[in-house]
Amino acid sequence: MRQSYHKHYDLARRGSAPIPIDTDPHRAGLFGALGTRYKVRGVLRNPAFPDVVLWPELTPFLLMSKEDSVEALAEYALWQERPSAAKKEWLARKINSALSTKPSSDDSPRSLASLAFINNVSWCELLNRETRMTLSREAEQSSRERGAGTKPSMNENLGMIVSEFVEKRVDGPQPEEVDLWCAAVYASLFGVAFEIVTHLDSARGSPENLERETNAIIEGTCAHAAPWVNARLAEHSQQSIGVRVQWDIASEMRNRMRQYFTEAFGVTADRGYEAQVARSHACFVGLRAAIARLGQQGLVRLDEASAVLKKIFEGCEDMSREMGERLEQYRK
Repeated sequence: MRQSYHKHYDLARRGSAPIPIDTDPHRAGLFGALGTRYKVRGVLRNPAFPDVVLWPELTPFLLMSKEDSVEALAEYALWQERPSAAKKEWLARKINSALSTKPSSDDSPRSLASLAFINNVSWCELLNRETRMTLSREAEQSSRERGAGTKPSMNENLGMIVSEFVEKRVDGPQPEEVDLWCAAVYASLFGVAFEIVTHLDSARGSPENLERETNAIIEGTCAHAAPWVNARLAEHSQQSIGVRVQWDIASEMRNRMRQYFTEAFGVTADRGYEAQVARSHACFVGLRAAIARLGQQGLVRLDEASAVLKKIFEGCEDMSREMGERLEQYRK
């Protein structure tokens, strides 16, 4: 990596690098070194437009001193390929320290950090709690600003509350149960989020209010929960097969939550179910369908499907009820 950096540095200084000619040689060296390494490994996302992928991922390294950035980038590549041989704690300190600053302008490298976070680049696993929460808020704000121009009235911290509530109450995936674990997490996030939405005064009064606040909490929850779910899945793959696999379940998480909410609101309107009954119904129906699919794929034994469904459903119900009870206490 260090030799590759110096090679691309010299190419940029001579105006021969395959990037804009006015790119700073140091930045070009980092870009070329990481891009070349990823191409060799066959893991470069969107190889036709590497700048879209690499510049955000290089954010913390561009914020370090020249000497530290080259050393940290080399350790970063080593950590991805041979974690036990890398100085993980030192690398994590450097990355978190670099990202602790706020973007000074739209042209600052720091302004790309939220995009890297949304893309779940590898260094997201090394973020401490404070840095992760900062980038989660920035990612959520960025997502809203790119939206259709309607800003949700919901406090942006609600998505973080849902995420942290569930994160503290679920263990990591067990061997051969990754898909089942994801299904349980999605259902749990829905149940807790549903309790919050149905307790919001701002979600009442009209279908538009309910839809707005539901969309806001789904987006906020996914922005905060996807990173830790991705990290646990990556850690599981490292332990089970010895290779750190990058995951990106944000879209799947968002789709599953929308399906749960749609089912819950549907039976409320069509059958007159009360909110908690509708939540339980949607959770049960969604989990039953997920487990049935996994059974067809041979990932859940058919003779154990009912017991698995019961266990996961009861866990989701416990979390939802706990959140509901807390919200009722706050109202008193």
